[in-house]
Amino acid sequence: MDTVQEEGHGISHECQRPIAVAIGKWAKPLLKAHKYLSVITASPLKSRRNNDKEILQSFVREPECCIVFCVHAKDFIYIKDDPLPAKLNGISTDVMEGAFVTFGRLAHESHDTLPMGCELGREESTDIGTLGGFIDHPEYGLCGITSGHICLDHAEYDACVKNNGRLMLTQWPEGSRGRRMFQPAKLRNGVEVGQLVEVLYQVGSHLESGFDVALFQIENKYPEDGNFPAEKINDKLRDVGYTFKGGNVCGLTRAAGKPLWKFGRTSGSTTGKANLKTPTAVKEAPFYWKTPDKYQITLMNQFEVSPIDIGQNKMFANHGDSGALVFIDEDKDDLKCVGMVAGGVGGTSIAIISPISPILKHCNVTKFHSFYNTPRQNSEAMQSLEKRLEQRMDTMYSRLDQRIDDNFRRLFTMLEQQSNKVSNTSNHEERPSTREMDTSSKE
Repeated sequence: MDTVQEEGHGISHECQRPIAVAIGKWAKPLLKAHKYLSVITASPLKSRRNNDKEILQSFVREPECCIVFCVHAKDFIYIKDDPLPAKLNGISTDVMEGAFVTFGRLAHESHDTLPMGCELGREESTDIGTLGGFIDHPEYGLCGITSGHICLDHAEYDACVKNNGRLMLTQWPEGSRGRRMFQPAKLRNGVEVGQLVEVLYQVGSHLESGFDVALFQIENKYPEDGNFPAEKINDKLRDVGYTFKGGNVCGLTRAAGKPLWKFGRTSGSTTGKANLKTPTAVKEAPFYWKTPDKYQITLMNQFEVSPIDIGQNKMFANHGDSGALVFIDEDKDDLKCVGMVAGGVGGTSIAIISPISPILKHCNVTKFHSFYNTPRQNSEAMQSLEKRLEQRMDTMYSRLDQRIDDNFRRLFTMLEQQSNKVSNTSNHEERPSTREMDTSSKE
């Protein structure tokens, strides 16, 4: 399809109307009747199988206006479907591999429902960060989680430290700014999505990992799935292809030697590798010329992640990515979280990550919110189950057919042997009666 555009091919004028009429008439019933039919369009070129073994290409393109069906995989027909028609209203059809996917919005844009990895900001604040994930808090209900330093000022951090690293609603300092959270940030005309309800800040020690997180109670744009925003590559939007449905987490030992993945508000989708051999301790540099009242965050027992692909601007995470969750890049359909972006080492490509398990422990939960209970996930689960059942049925029928074939072969062999036996007997003895032959055949 790209070749058609690049080489400037076009559908002839006399073909345009008949094709438009055919697609208009048949598109809806065809899309409904064929489970894996995803796109119906038109092309001035038709691909045909190439029977010339000396040519490496498996198909050739010939000039012929046709209607194109895009399916997930060619040469496979869903067990309940009929083959796609060879012609529509007398117009030839062609089959290609391809699928229609919806392109979501970018992380810094407004979303109808909250996705992980989108931009967040507190009212009356110029700091922005990333929405990490969602937890089912035993007291507050469904909450979003992000980095505390994108939300709090010096006085609020000071109150948090005085309350043993936990700032709750009843302990919030008087005269503080409003606790409303916005997506995207309010300075981008964002929409209010909830209220800050708790902040957790622990420096940590040589045995325990420190962390700096904020919880906000979700009151608007409730999340519906475990997907992430889209990202723009070479001026084209695309979905990242990762989902965090189950909300599962794991310890750092599981991440040893494996690539890591994260989606942040600024740098989007990046992959990296972790240094787990030695822990890292950090204290935020006091840039008083920039933010005079900024509290110096100190965190012990963190781990470092460096980018794998140097084409990612040599950064695993960047400014605005604080709060983004870090996952093992293993199962894209159901990720497992190992940490949260806390910051980075200025002038280098190194990102500083807080282990996730201590964070969830202090939130009184063991995992993130699971989306498997939503109608959409139930539907996907049912489709997956249906597919597995169909595969098992296909296998069972195949085995049954084989057994029937084997039984028929054995039966015919027995009949042939019996016939030969009868024939040999007739040469030496009296020929058996018709009734006896019928009985022998039946046996």
